[in-house]
Amino acid sequence: GAGIGGGDEGSSSNITISGGTVTATGGSGGAGIGGGDEGSSSNITISGGTVTATGGSVGAGIGGGDEGSSSNITISGGKVTATGGDFGAGIGGGDGCDGSNIKISGGTVTAEGGKGCAGIGGGWNGSGSYITISGGSVKAVAGEKYEYDGTTYFPAAIGQGVYWDDGAYYDGAEVTPTDGTDNVYLLELDVDGTSAVTANGKAYPTKHFDENKVYIYLPAKTAQSPNEVTVGNETTKYCYDTANSRWLIVVDAPEADNRDFTYDGEEQTYTLAESDYYTISGNKQINAGVHTVTVTLNDGYIWSNGTTAAKEYTFTIAKAELTVTAESYTVKLGNPLPETLEYTVAGLEGADTEAVLDNANLSFGYENGVTPSALGEYAIVASGDAEIANYTIAYENGKLTITEKAVQTITADNVVLTYGDTDGKITAATDGDGAISYKVTTGDDVISVDENGNITVLKFGTATVTITAEDTFDYAEATKTISVTVNKKKVAVPTANTTEYTYTGTAQTYGVTSTDDYTVEGGTQTNAGEYPVTITLNNENYEWDGTLGTYTFIIKQAPVTVTAKSYTIKVGEALPTYAYDVTGLVNGETLPITVAISCTADGKTTGTYDIVVSG
Repeated sequence: GAGIGGGDEGSSSNITISGGTVTATGGSGGAGIGGGDEGSSSNITISGGTVTATGGSVGAGIGGGDEGSSSNITISGGKVTATGGDFGAGIGGGDGCDGSNIKISGGTVTAEGGKGCAGIGGGWNGSGSYITISGGSVKAVAGEKYEYDGTTYFPAAIGQGVYWDDGAYYDGAEVTPTDGTDNVYLLELDVDGTSAVTANGKAYPTKHFDENKVYIYLPAKTAQSPNEVTVGNETTKYCYDTANSRWLIVVDAPEADNRDFTYDGEEQTYTLAESDYYTISGNKQINAGVHTVTVTLNDGYIWSNGTTAAKEYTFTIAKAELTVTAESYTVKLGNPLPETLEYTVAGLEGADTEAVLDNANLSFGYENGVTPSALGEYAIVASGDAEIANYTIAYENGKLTITEKAVQTITADNVVLTYGDTDGKITAATDGDGAISYKVTTGDDVISVDENGNITVLKFGTATVTITAEDTFDYAEATKTISVTVNKKKVAVPTANTTEYTYTGTAQTYGVTSTDDYTVEGGTQTNAGEYPVTITLNNENYEWDGTLGTYTFIIKQAPVTVTAKSYTIKVGEALPTYAYDVTGLVNGETLPITVAISCTADGKTTGTYDIVVSG
């Protein structure tokens, strides 16, 4: 018999489940909920709760038992799992029977057929009809394939089980359910399991049992009036391609980029909304011109106007403007005119160089083709092509002005030096641009001057130097003469040595000696006496810094003392040979005179007698 419903060979009807947890498993030949063996079922209503219904062998999960049909099964809520036994539908008919008038408007429903049977609809060799799915997450799983005589046959997920007709087996035919008005088709959504899910304003479960999926059935509709499915904050539009049995995502064509683009030498992007739904090409360009941006739908998508052809947008990059300006020149009368008339370019973009103008046929010349030669102003005319790749070109004339040369003024001061100076220099400057040169015009025996104005002193005296600022394109030649005075070198007058020297027997030197500036003569003497000392300047370019005095080198005589020796004798003794001692001689010298010695003593008379030395 059924888990809930009819017993053996018993039908069932008017079964209502609105809540709680219900698990129903059919016995042999019985439905989980519905008819028993060879029993049908009708008017089964489930509006809530958790319901698990498993058919016995050859019985439906919810519906008819073995050889039992089912009708008027309504599910509007709850969580329902219906699994058919072998040869029984998940929801619908048992073995050999049909399932019809099955309505699902809400809840979470999984219906899996037994071997050879539909998930929703007919059992083995049974059909499915009048199946309505208008809400809820409904997963219909066809039963296991059926094999016979080496051939495999497959039941429908919704519709007919494998069936026998006129001696042959056939695959079960799929039946398209309706929502009560229109055919509906399965849309399998990936979800996160927590975000709200709505379709066309109607709420659906956030997930299918433990799967992060929701199985909803929606009408085909059109790209112009699609189904709107929202998961969380993201809404996607769908319409069903009945010709190819697949859902298409409806895509709004991206808004055109209405910005104005001008060539800038860099890659520019025509901005369209990015999407995984389509591929954009041609939207990145560098060069000026009219470009086509193509938006191609990926497979499985359709534009909201019902077409699938690629969309094309016009991407126009205007040319940038270059300004070519002839250079202006100012030339002094008599100077040559510019050999080449140059120009400047403004407005180059990116890494572009003036080479972009190589083929622009640029031309520059004087007004009316006449080469100017007199004072005045003359137009330099610029011309060429009006546009080139990436640029339009505007031309502006230059001007040639011929003027008189300017007068340049040299500034420099007279120079006063002293003989012996080594850092003399003429500091000259000009308010023009002429190179400065120097020439000694008088007194070239007094000084010389190098190209930088550095002075070399040769002797005392006065010289004149002519300074020249050379002629240039802008300035006429200018000269200036200055004087360079070289004074004699002042030499300090030496102080006289007042020291009186004493004869030493060797050469002695006066206290003033020769220097680099002067020479001392007579300043080295040996013998006693008074000697004049002469001091003479060594260079005619020197002069005494004061009055030169008189210098005398005095060497006094050294004092020498001759002392007679003293004697004592007795009366009657012989007189001694008189002798003397000498002191004061220097440098090993001997007394240069003959010394006489005398005494009045006769040796006979007592007394004291002087011994006298003289010479």
